[in-house]
Amino acid sequence: MISPEDSLIEYPSEFPIKVMGKAVPEFAQTLTELVLQYDPTFDPSGVEFRPSKGGIM
Repeated sequence: MISPEDSLIEYPSEFPIKVMGKAVPEFAQTLTELVLQYDPTFDPSGVEFRPSKGGIM
């Protein structure tokens, strides 16, 4: 096992997560509320939205 001092990754670190869903107005709010249940320090200002050509967010 690699010790934290010898790791090339600094912890804690941000890790991008891709979430896909139907393009409905409440999608962002619902997703934010869900994430905040598990991480109260989550900052929704870092969320990016990219609609796909198939109508998926």
